[in-house]
Amino acid sequence: MGRKSKIQPAEVLDELRANNNIRKVDQLAKKFKVSTVTVRANIKKLRLKGHPILPTKEGLMLVDVVDEENAKKVWRSGNWIIGELVGMSLVGKVAKKPLIQVRKVLELTKEERKLLKGTLLMITNLITTAGIEEELEEGVNK
Repeated sequence: MGRKSKIQPAEVLDELRANNNIRKVDQLAKKFKVSTVTVRANIKKLRLKGHPILPTKEGLMLVDVVDEENAKKVWRSGNWIIGELVGMSLVGKVAKKPLIQVRKVLELTKEERKLLKGTLLMITNLITTAGIEEELEEGVNK
């Protein structure tokens, strides 16, 4: 079992609400005197519970309601997420071949082969989705 966390997800949520909804992970870590890993784990728990905590260039943003004040930030956050996914698809393209070779080099159990297959399928889906996004952008820019 892991250690008991020094902070709870509700504390992180309260801090995001109290400070204009935008905080950097390292700022939260300093405030609570914990590591950024602990803060990110709490953010993940909050997201799994459905709290819309979005990444922005300025930090994390809690979006309880989309209004005129934060609509552009939410939109930019969505664009940033897409940009990150497109970037990860490039990594996925070059990682796909070595991952396939892993199967030939290591004696994997049936379960491990299933996990590797799942990883490769996810990477393929990401590459396909990013490719479609790039094609749509090219069509707009012509």
